[in-house]
Amino acid sequence: MAKVVSLVVFLATLATVCSTGFVGATEGVAAFVGFPPLRAHEPACSVTKQLPWARVGCRVAPEAAGGFVGRREATPPPLLGMRGAWGWGAAGDSRTCWVQLRVGDEALSSPSRIICPSGCPVFDVDAVKEAAKSKFAEDLEGVSAAKLVVTEGEGGEALRAGHAVADLKCGKDEEHPLLLHAPKSVASVWVQLVGLDGARSDPARVSAPSQRAVFDVDFVKKQVNKEVFSADLKGVGQSKLHVFDGEEGEVLKAGTLVKELRAGGDEANPLLVKAPVFLEPVEITVWSDKPDNGLEDSVERFASEKEFLGFVAGSKLKHKEILEDGTFKTRSTIKSLPEAVNASKVQDTFLYTGYTLDKRVQDLENTDDNRAEWLEQQTTRAIVRDESIRMEFGDVCLVNNGASVEFRKAGRKDKFLECDGLVKNTDTLILNEAKAKPVKDHIDTLVGKANKLVGKVDKLKMVLEEPDNYRSTPADAIDEIKGLKNVVPVLSGYLFEQVIQQSAREHSIRCMRPDGTGYSMSQ
Repeated sequence: MAKVVSLVVFLATLATVCSTGFVGATEGVAAFVGFPPLRAHEPACSVTKQLPWARVGCRVAPEAAGGFVGRREATPPPLLGMRGAWGWGAAGDSRTCWVQLRVGDEALSSPSRIICPSGCPVFDVDAVKEAAKSKFAEDLEGVSAAKLVVTEGEGGEALRAGHAVADLKCGKDEEHPLLLHAPKSVASVWVQLVGLDGARSDPARVSAPSQRAVFDVDFVKKQVNKEVFSADLKGVGQSKLHVFDGEEGEVLKAGTLVKELRAGGDEANPLLVKAPVFLEPVEITVWSDKPDNGLEDSVERFASEKEFLGFVAGSKLKHKEILEDGTFKTRSTIKSLPEAVNASKVQDTFLYTGYTLDKRVQDLENTDDNRAEWLEQQTTRAIVRDESIRMEFGDVCLVNNGASVEFRKAGRKDKFLECDGLVKNTDTLILNEAKAKPVKDHIDTLVGKANKLVGKVDKLKMVLEEPDNYRSTPADAIDEIKGLKNVVPVLSGYLFEQVIQQSAREHSIRCMRPDGTGYSMSQ
């Protein structure tokens, strides 16, 4: 009878523990009975150290359970407890697992514990991916869970999305985490432009496109052509660019993904973009007709394809071959700077403009008024920037913003003086006479002829001496030059013969030639 009573007491006690102690599947057993006896107000966790398994949860039994749960005996009874009925027990909780985030061979995180997302009916590999998106939100920004791959340890195969976590060997502890592999992401790539002459640009960065666009070699070529090196590649189509994976790499296909390339990760090892352009100025020898039907050569310097196209505009640059009988045969018409450079290296051939110097000058001088006005302003502005002018006259500035100025005597309609351009400092007025090809008559126009012609220099001095007796067009130009005393003549143009330069110096006229970029070179 005593044994039956003891059994009934034991079962009643066990039922009380089981009915009041469970906290939830993820917290383990709620309380244990045994040595030492537990009171309702005592933390039961203090005794869990004595259990044969380490990871269990516990909770204080409610007051309703009575003053004691269990009792002291002279000989302590064995501790009673409930093993977790939900899976891993000592090794871990089936609703949690350990993972490590990786990209390629690089670990982006230390082993970290993740918890099955709420709402997931089963904690499987697919749920691990969803939980990892939240755990590693910053590292996986822009990467969908579907692109993640989960493996068991190094070299493991990709696990199926429906594989239950409880059935896996790894993931139960920090020492053996599941490996979570994220696709390699590339935010930008370094590129370097290589020209036909072997010259190279400074490395530059190409940023990745938006998430919807593909970051491949075709996108890199587009950005290089339209944005990064647009000034160097003006007139060069994207299809003519070739991208190489570093110094020893082969030509890359347009659809090759940037993340799969070895080069481009840093400034010291950029992708190489080879283009049919010259990055350094190129000099080639061009022949043209002389007035006496002979030929003369000139060395032309081109800093870009644009400059070359400007040189051949309106004319044809021929590649001619010298035959055995001394006559010439046209081999081709040159249409680009690379063609011109290659042709200039062919033995027994030469580049021929097909224009005489006199014909070229005639074309320039017979242009319309707009072209003449452009020449006048270009040369006048070049004078302001000329180093020798600034050294001699200090800071100088434009009169009438560099445009031409006309003067008339007060009360007269006829034109007294026309100046192509005027530049001034505090006491001196520089008079610009702009011509495409200056000749002797232009020198006479400036300084005059004895007893026959009053030159522009003397006429301008008259205006400066009595400015109130003259009117200007535009009207306020006369006010800009009041108070000035000296006049310095300048003859500017594109083509100067040596004899003209010598004659100009003899008359104290400075010769200036614009270089095409708004600056000038003193002759």
